[in-house]
Amino acid sequence: MIVAIDYDGTIADTNRQKVKWIRARLGIDVEPWQCNRTDCVPLIGIEAYEEMGREIYERESSLAAPEVPGALGALRGLARRACLLYTSPSPRDRTRPRMPSSA
Repeated sequence: MIVAIDYDGTIADTNRQKVKWIRARLGIDVEPWQCNRTDCVPLIGIEAYEEMGREIYERESSLAAPEVPGALGALRGLARRACLLYTSPSPRDRTRPRMPSSA
């Protein structure tokens, strides 16, 4: 069995980095759950969101993100049962509109 797991927001808590970026650059306080594209763009604008994405998802910054609580333990358990693939869109892909996922 192969399991693909998204890195940002699933393994690495990049939302905390986004909260800090928004507060430091824009002086706006947001909650981590508001940092996804759908909720965040209306709050900070598309230009700021794209700039934030370029900085937060840059390799060094992304790898420095803290672990989502419990993620590494869960990954260890999954790794005993499956082949794990870690995924993360390139920064260029992050600013493109996404197709809605089918239910």
